[in-house]
Amino acid sequence: TGRTERPAPDDADWLAWRAAELTRFVAGISRAIKAARPGIELSVSPNPYPWSYKNYVQDWPAWVEDGLVDEVIVQVYRDSLKRFEGELRSPVLAGLAGKARLWIGVLAGQKPAPVPIDMVRAQTTMARDLGFDGVVYFFQESLLAFTAPGETVEPRLEGIRRMFPAPDPWFRRALVGMEVGPTGAHFGSSDPHDARYAARFDGREIVRRCADAAADYLVIWARDGDYAYYDSRVLPKPPGLGDRDPLREAVAEADRLGMPLVAYCVVQQAGHFLNAPPEWAMRAAAGARIGRYCLNSGYRAALEAILAEQVAY
Repeated sequence: TGRTERPAPDDADWLAWRAAELTRFVAGISRAIKAARPGIELSVSPNPYPWSYKNYVQDWPAWVEDGLVDEVIVQVYRDSLKRFEGELRSPVLAGLAGKARLWIGVLAGQKPAPVPIDMVRAQTTMARDLGFDGVVYFFQESLLAFTAPGETVEPRLEGIRRMFPAPDPWFRRALVGMEVGPTGAHFGSSDPHDARYAARFDGREIVRRCADAAADYLVIWARDGDYAYYDSRVLPKPPGLGDRDPLREAVAEADRLGMPLVAYCVVQQAGHFLNAPPEWAMRAAAGARIGRYCLNSGYRAALEAILAEQVAY
């Protein structure tokens, strides 16, 4: 500051100098991590401004304005809804809207001072209604287990469930679906050299036709007894597909149209894949194959890899 006398803690120049030093430190961290890993984001969780500036020299609104941070979780730990609302409606937060993700920290309680779940719910609702990006609770144990006077655990958990109602799953709303896949290979009887097989199996076209038929969802074959209808590291694809990936095509088109998509995966039908490792074959007591895979063999690990591939879509 250029001054030699000992400043008072609340001296304006002394506060400004220390805040500028902290801002330079944050800027250095931001530059360093983003240079080391492009795309990484920096999140901070300060107290409300200007209290954070006067007590911790955190000029975090300037960090947002300067693009140093990508997300701010403001610790609005207030024991009354009126004071909570006053902080949320501050001009500082209003001026930062759209410049970084703004989350609100809600106090869920402390061991000597639990917060009633009704207050937690009211503050959560207010943060949502005022358009903030989300809420973060301090802290997990107090949210779930620290009951306020007159509360018990189960009503508290019910209050949490009411804050975060599970969306109605799509399959409860769906009535008519379609299952589509090539025919022939599901019995393990296709010709692996027949380039005509599955050559016209087009995931996008299948989804569009199901949508035109007013289907609520689509079940598309991802694997049958012989082949994978996607780019697999474990299973062969039918030669007619070439470089195409019908499952990826279907996922992209279903996502565009908002249609639920289920990947159908044959687990037990024998085919070309079973012929390579004969020890995977399930056998009758006399030793003859019965056309099924034994899950107590290496097939189990292969199946896990197959499912992992499909889930990754």
